[in-house]
Order: sequence, then structure tokens, then C-alpha cells
Amino acid sequence: MMREVIFVFLIPLSLPFIQANGEVQPEPRLVILGAGGIGKSTLANVLLGCSPDGQDCPFENDYEEDTCRKEITFETGKWLGTGDPFTLVNTPDIGCSDGNKDELLSFLKSNANSTNIFLLTFNGEQDGITDTKKELLREIVTLVGKNFLRHVVLEFTHWPHDHDSEIKRASDGKDETWKLQTYNQAVRDMFDINIVLGGLFIDSNALTAKDEWEHAAFKRDTSNLWEKMTNQRSFQFIGAENVAGELQDLKDKLSKLRKDYAKTKQDLETVTQNLELVTTDAKLHQISISSDDAKISKISADVANVNEHVTKQNSMLTDMTTDVGGLRSDFTKTLSELPKQLMPIGSIIGWRGPTLGKPFLPEGWQLCDGKKITSGPLKDQLTPAINNIDRNFGGKFLRGATDFKEWTYQGQMIHQHKHDIYDPGHTHADSGHTHGYQDEVVNYSADQDARIFLNGNWAKYYNNFKSTDTAYSPISSSKTGITETEVSSGDYAGMEARPKNMAVHWIMRIL
Repeated sequence: MMREVIFVFLIPLSLPFIQANGEVQPEPRLVILGAGGIGKSTLANVLLGCSPDGQDCPFENDYEEDTCRKEITFETGKWLGTGDPFTLVNTPDIGCSDGNKDELLSFLKSNANSTNIFLLTFNGEQDGITDTKKELLREIVTLVGKNFLRHVVLEFTHWPHDHDSEIKRASDGKDETWKLQTYNQAVRDMFDINIVLGGLFIDSNALTAKDEWEHAAFKRDTSNLWEKMTNQRSFQFIGAENVAGELQDLKDKLSKLRKDYAKTKQDLETVTQNLELVTTDAKLHQISISSDDAKISKISADVANVNEHVTKQNSMLTDMTTDVGGLRSDFTKTLSELPKQLMPIGSIIGWRGPTLGKPFLPEGWQLCDGKKITSGPLKDQLTPAINNIDRNFGGKFLRGATDFKEWTYQGQMIHQHKHDIYDPGHTHADSGHTHGYQDEVVNYSADQDARIFLNGNWAKYYNNFKSTDTAYSPISSSKTGITETEVSSGDYAGMEARPKNMAVHWIMRIL
């Protein structure tokens, strides 16, 4: 029974495929895997539009038996030298050293989910997958999950397409169809998965050949590869949503294994009882020694086989229990990482922190205090200054906005309104008054005894007083009863209008 262990990684990748100048290398992205000396670097040069001889090309193809390609090289260029841009990654030779394998696995762990196609190359002159490549494939699948295989395309080098070679392979029964069926069956047997990997037979020397068959096959297979690269989405790791299903599968297998073990144990007890019965019967009926020996030998062999099977079942049960424990640990770790994955970069939340005033920020977060962001995709931008208690810029609430108004500030304001005042009018009242008037009358007379000379005439003088009354209007006063008040300087007065609230630290996710 084949055992499989699935490790789940939720890796927050830090922008893979970054060039030295900080630019992201273009998609689609192709990673070439394979052993040394099978034409891996030559194929890479040809796909970039270089000559198969390797002169003035990105990758050296002067392979020797005692040499080993150890580095991972990124190159960007145009497809076949004239097409659309893409990124090609040439990996260390498989089978050279453990260091090469470790470097390759480390690269896949950090960059696999930015790759569209993994081109797994084989020497077309050889049959079957070597043990070294089988071991590497198992480690890759263990590292990133079976979904990796859905992004693998098989490539067979050293596969000439001239007419004579095609006829010979057809007569031997080892044509392209046979090759793909053989290798796909090997992959299915290794991983217990129903999958059919696509295959290509790109001959790097086809363009220098003078054979139209070569040219047609090269155009066909390179076109198929480009179509797969552009139509295949980037590889995705097994997510947390798949872990529960994988764990349940392992539990089901473990339960079945325990049932098989119980049945095997029961069979062993039955065989043992039969052996005792046969031995007893032999003694009672004096069966011939030769006949008894033959039966006992057969039963003993059966017992030995059952014991061996039970031992294997016990070993597999122990391994399966260990695998389940490891998967449970990975699952717990994955769940602890989920909150960080569910909160996108740029999210702003309220946070109290362990102490007031100087909070110890969680990893990947920064205070919203208007300072420069130090790392991550938002590096060198400023966080929004919404924490400082400032009359104009700090201590802000958050509100929704359109794409064109996000990350902008608004000052405080009061909603536009009015107050209606009603005045019914008023009157004034006056109780009235009088004015006194004194009038002097001169009587002109010839009586000289009591006369005076006035204005050239003799006149008699005497006083005659008169008074004059004036009219009045009844005026009274009144008031409207309107009063004016102001807010006191108590708890409800201030320089801004705001609802009831509690102060927190605004923090933003940057990683």
C-alpha cells in the first residue's frame, strides 16, 4: 500500500521574480527541470531565440561529465526571439548533488506559485523515469502538493523528427504516443492519482536542420508550449480549505488499516487453532509422519506469511499514526496563520495594544501616525495621520469612500440647518400730559391815569392769563419673550462636533 504525506504551506510570498532594478519579471513564467547533459540549457537558449550552439546566449551548454550546473538563473526575453515577453528559469541539474536538490526545493518553496508551467525534461533516447527523478518528484509533491503535477509538461530532448527517425520509431513501437503513455503511467503509479500530463518533443537543433519535417515539428510543439504557458494560471499551493479534506482522507485510510489489522489478527488466531487441531488429530489418529509434516509445513508457512503481513500492517499503522500527528500539527499552524492571510495589505483596524501610549505592534502592522512605511508593497508611502489628537488632522474616524477619494482627509463640520423665531409684534402706551400757557393782553385806551406808552400809542395794561390743554395718545410697552442661551463650558462643550466614542490606536497592515 502506498503512503503519501501532504504538507500544507500558506506562504506570504514577498513578491517573487523581482529583478535587480526592482521590476517584476513578466508573465508567463516557465521553469525548466531536468538532469545535466540532456540539452536543458540548449533548449532554454532556443526558446529565447538564441542559436543552439550557445554562442552569445544566456545559458552555457558546454556540459561535461565531471561538471554540474548548480545555480538558478532567471532570464527574460521574447518568445523565440521575436514574440511576446516571458520569463524563463533554468534550474540546477538533477542528480548532481544534494546541495542542488536543496537549492531547487528552496526555490520552489518561495517561487512556485508564481510559475505557469514546469517543463520536466527527459532524454528521449532513454526509457523510463530514473530513481533520482522519482525521488525529486516525490519531494516536490510533498513540499507543494499534488496540484503541482497539473502544471507539469513533459519534454523529451534528443528526439529528431526527420523522416527516417520517425519510420524507425514507428517500426519499434516506441513512438510519441507510447512514450507519453509510459511516463504518465509511471507518474500515476507513484502518486496514486488519475492524471494525464501533456508532452512535447522539441528538438533544439531543428532550425539548423535542412529537413521540413523538423521545422514543422518544431513550430507545432513550441506553439503548443506557448499556448499552455499563456492559458495556465499560476500554480497555487494547497490552501487551508483543502487541509480538512486531506486530514479526513488520512483518517479514513487509518480506519481501514485498523480494520484490516483486526481481520488479519483474527485469521491468524483461526490458523493457529487449526494448527492445534491438526496436531491433536495427528496424535489421535496416528497419521503418517510424512503426511503430518507436509500439512504442518504448509500451515507453518501460512502462519509465517500471516505473521509477516501482520508485522507490515503494524509498521504501516505506526507510520500512518505519525503522519496524522504531523498533519494535525501543520493544520494547527495553518489555522494560526489564517487571520494574517484574510486581512489584505492596506487594511486599517482599531487596536488597543498591551500598554497605553507605547503599543507593541504585531508583526506586519504599522501605526497610522503619518510616518513613512518602511517595507512591503506600500514602502515609502505615508501612513494616514489619524491617530494624533490634533484639531485639524488627528484623532479621526473612518468612513467609506470611492476609489478617487480614498486616503483623503475631511475637517469637522456641522450639518447645514436653521432656527425659526416667531415674534407676534408689540405696542407702546403713554398716559398723556398738559402744557401751561400765560397770555398778556394790552388794551389800548385814552385813559391817561392807567396807561402806558407802547409802540407810539397810549395803552392800558393789565394781565390776563390763559391755559391750553393738549391731547394725548394711550401708548403702552410690551416684549416678545425671546431669550438667548449658550452651551456651558462643561463636559458637552468643545471645539468639534462628534458622537460618543472611545480612543484606540489605528494600525494598518503593510506586510
